Amino acid sequence: MLKTLKLICLLSLTQNGISPQTYKSLKTQYLQSHGFEQLGESLGIVTEQETGSQAGTPLNKVASGMAAMTRRSTFQSLCKKLSLIPKSDDIDLKNPTDMSYVFSGAYTPLSCKLVEQVLTRGGFTGMEEITKYLPGGVHSENHVKASKDHSIPLKDKSGKSARQDRPVSKVVLVYFLGGCTYSEITALRFLGKLKGYIFVIATTAIINSSTMLKLVMEKPPI
Repeated sequence: MLKTLKLICLLSLTQNGISPQTYKSLKTQYLQSHGFEQLGESLGIVTEQETGSQAGTPLNKVASGMAAMTRRSTFQSLCKKLSLIPKSDDIDLKNPTDMSYVFSGAYTPLSCKLVEQVLTRGGFTGMEEITKYLPGGVHSENHVKASKDHSIPLKDKSGKSARQDRPVSKVVLVYFLGGCTYSEITALRFLGKLKGYIFVIATTAIINSSTMLKLVMEKPPI
């Protein structure tokens, strides 16, 4: 049951919903096979595409179908702008240089890619073409402090004053509200290794696709 539901959720999330005809068919078959579960509808995980006034003449239906085929989904737009699915030619699993390494070069978690972009840019400035696709909006607040001299005063054998530079660790706190996966934690640690950051990761829960869907199905409808 969960394997089937995972695939339905992925189809919906990556295509901005499921076409009405396919949606009704999948929902009917799923409910007949597994009972009247919520199908993730209450959280918007599984949704039906909005097709407007597609009913009517066959010509309108064909036009609506063609528009849906050519329309790029939110997920596809994010994949392109953030390179979430890297080209196979750019991946070297023996000497990895990208967070997609944690998925054998197939995919980079969106949350981790956003963290990388924020650190690279120093905030969300200039990311409007990316953040407009993110649900819930973005709040950014920057506090810039003056740089300090982190060198350590020392004395050499002759008693003269000397200074020794001490590398300053770049510590970053990433807090996941709602939960995160072990894959996201691994990806951020790998990013820290590549870029010289120390990530402190806090979360309300450690989840995966199965535990999340079980919680959704156990939750009574509102």
